[in-house]
Amino acid sequence: MASVAGFGPTEANNFTNQRRGPSPWVAALLTVLAPGKTAEVGMVGAEGLVGMSAAAGIKLSQLRAVVQGQGTALRMKAGRLEKEVAASGALQRSLFRFTQELMGQVTQVAACNRFHRAEMRMARWLLVTRDRLRANSFRMTHELLAQMIGARRVGVTNAAGNLAKRNLISYSRGNVRVLDVSGLRAASCECYEVAKGQYAATPVG
Repeated sequence: MASVAGFGPTEANNFTNQRRGPSPWVAALLTVLAPGKTAEVGMVGAEGLVGMSAAAGIKLSQLRAVVQGQGTALRMKAGRLEKEVAASGALQRSLFRFTQELMGQVTQVAACNRFHRAEMRMARWLLVTRDRLRANSFRMTHELLAQMIGARRVGVTNAAGNLAKRNLISYSRGNVRVLDVSGLRAASCECYEVAKGQYAATPVG
């Protein structure tokens, strides 16, 4: 799958990480507020799937998914997923746990965007992305970073510049590298530790 690819509302398919893949990827879930205005509400990795609403028979999701990283994915028709969920209590429980974790993300991101500065939100998002991708370096444009942390591009420029001045990250031409994990955690808000705990509590597989 291409680096930083994106796909909008889908009617027939769901995607999940291939856990055996050598290079993981994650999908940031965005809500579209108006033409040209989006905000991240959650992130999905190997613990879940994109298109969760299909499990309940809802064929169209209002969320847009933006893929970060490179790797492979498993794909399933929505109708097949719906049948498998109806027939398997174990699968239902797994999806319920994933839904609970995702709802926790949504509420935490909402609170984070409301109460914390752009610099703190950026530190949190970079740490979460680093954990999911298991990599210190990844590509991310100003525009996408603005969507991820709910800030204007000038806010992204200032936040990234401040983090770079403190030698916590390097950021040049869309290439982000985490230089100091401990320092970045100190620069982040408490939402990172909450997100990390929620992710750790969600079984993969």
